[in-house]
Formats: sequence, structure tokens, C-alpha cells
Amino acid sequence: MSFSKELLAYWGIGAALLGGQAKRTILLSGTPYNNGPSYMSALMTFIDPRNKAAQLNFWDKAVGKGKKKAVADAVSNWRSSFMLRRQKDVLLELPERKRKCINIAAFPAELFIYENYEFAFLSALKMLQEAMDDGNPESIRRQNELCQIMMACMSCMRWH
Repeated sequence: MSFSKELLAYWGIGAALLGGQAKRTILLSGTPYNNGPSYMSALMTFIDPRNKAAQLNFWDKAVGKGKKKAVADAVSNWRSSFMLRRQKDVLLELPERKRKCINIAAFPAELFIYENYEFAFLSALKMLQEAMDDGNPESIRRQNELCQIMMACMSCMRWH
């Protein structure tokens, strides 16, 4: 879940769209309550966006001012319906973890896109290294521009 905490981020929108179409949704979080009302609202949105607990004001009331008994009951009902909680001692009963790495080749179209982003990134890196020698204001502006290009390339490469 850490990559999709923000509903309006690329991964958050994707998770919400998939969750809305799924027959079952399982979300894992080590500390859902510690991350605040917006995180709890996002979790519920991924599970069922129509549920009142998907609204941020539901969680704002839960942690803020409100009729404490009614809010506590609503949160308790939500937790019993949507959350399975395990204590840390359950980790002692787990079997030994076995890892297996399987390399999977990218689809040719995906590899083509990735390689082009990689080429753009490496080109920008080379230009940045060349621009580092000069300390004039135009060079500094160009360095910033090249850093932005590299960040955009890395962001796009992560999506594919």
C-alpha cells in the first residue's frame, strides 16, 4: 500500500479503478491508523468508494470532535467488517521464507519505450556533467532543466 497512499497519484487512481471492478480486494498495511485520516479514507476508497468510510470527513470525525460514542461505534463497525488484524506473535508461527527469482522479459513495445526513456536520461546526464564545469547563470539554469528532464524520465520509467 505504501506506493498508493495518495488517491490522486498515478498508482492511487489505478488502485481505485481496479478495486472498483474487483470481486475481492485485499489491502495490506502495517500501521493503518498511524498514518492519519486521509490514509484510512484512501484504504476504504480502494475497497469500496461508495462506503461512507471512504469519505475523509468520516475519519476526521473519528479523530476529531464529534459524538465520541457514535464515532467509536462507526469505526468499530468498519473495523469488524473490513479489517483483519493480526498481532506480531503470529510471525513466530510462519514457515521459513524461501525466495525464488524469476527473470521475465519485457514485452517488445514496453522495452522500446523503456530504452528510449533510458537513452533520454543518459543523454541528459551526459549534458549535465558537461554543464557542471561552468558556473555562469545560464549554465545553472540549464543544469536545473536537465535535472528536471532526468526526474521526468525516471518517473516515466517507473510507470512502465
